[in-house]
Amino acid sequence: MAKKNLIIDTNVFLSDSECLTKFDNNDIFIPVKVLEELDKHKKRQDSVGFHARQTIKKLDALRDRGSLSKG
Repeated sequence: MAKKNLIIDTNVFLSDSECLTKFDNNDIFIPVKVLEELDKHKKRQDSVGFHARQTIKKLDALRDRGSLSKG
């Protein structure tokens, strides 16, 4: 199957912080606005805040392994 380009919206991360592992070998694009919105929600004390924090941690861990813009 052909590789797809996927643009992930904030609400996807806020409902499922594990979603990054579910897109197989497709290219994932995360707009800066989404990162800003995740940052805004991370202090909430509900499931939305939990998913925002978990997503940020996962993105930070990926960034530690190499350039996110290069894949």
